[in-house]
This record gives sequence, structure tokens and C-alpha cells, in this order.
Amino acid sequence: MVERQRLFAVQGQKLEAQVLATALAVYVTNSTLDNTLVAARYGFTVSGDGVGSSTFNVGSSGDAFGVANNSTWTVMDLLLATNHMSANGRLYNNDTTTRTEANNVYSAINQAGDIS
Repeated sequence: MVERQRLFAVQGQKLEAQVLATALAVYVTNSTLDNTLVAARYGFTVSGDGVGSSTFNVGSSGDAFGVANNSTWTVMDLLLATNHMSANGRLYNNDTTTRTEANNVYSAINQAGDIS
């Protein structure tokens, strides 16, 4: 099974899929990275720095990103923090609490349409 299909086939929490979806949105909505605007054909709004420069409040999930609760950060900074908080190829080194907090944030970002 292709890796991305395996990520979405997971039962229960789908943190890896949520992070992958967010990272993809950051990439394809950035007009410098997608200078052909091909993502627009698939419903993405491509402009300027795209979703990566959009901001999101982490609510009570600040620990998952190493920031204070209710902090507002750019989506790109949240992805960078997730990378920093991960180890051995595992998001959050499989810590259940931080994985749940991060999943709540990434799920909310993706439910909001990756904040355009």
C-alpha cells in the first residue's frame, strides 16, 4: 500500500495524515512554489505565501508545539514545531498526550479548509 494511503487507512487518530494534508496545503497554496497555479484547478487558492503564512490559535494544545496555550502562530511555524518535537521518525516520539493535542490543532486547520 502506498504510504499516504496507509496513513489515511489508520483507524482512530490520524495525526500523520493531518500533518501531511497541512504540509501539502502549505506547498500548493504558495504562489512561489506553485508558480504554474496547477493547484487552483483542484480548488486550492494559490496566492502569495499561501496557507503557510496564515495564523492559527493553538488553544489548550500549546504543549504540542512548545508554546503557551492560546498562542497564535503561523501554520508554517506549527509544522516546524512539529518537526522539532518529533524524534526517530515518529511524530511526537509517539507521546499520546502531545499527539492528541497536535491532532486537535491539525484537524481543526484542515476542517477550516486549511485557512485561506
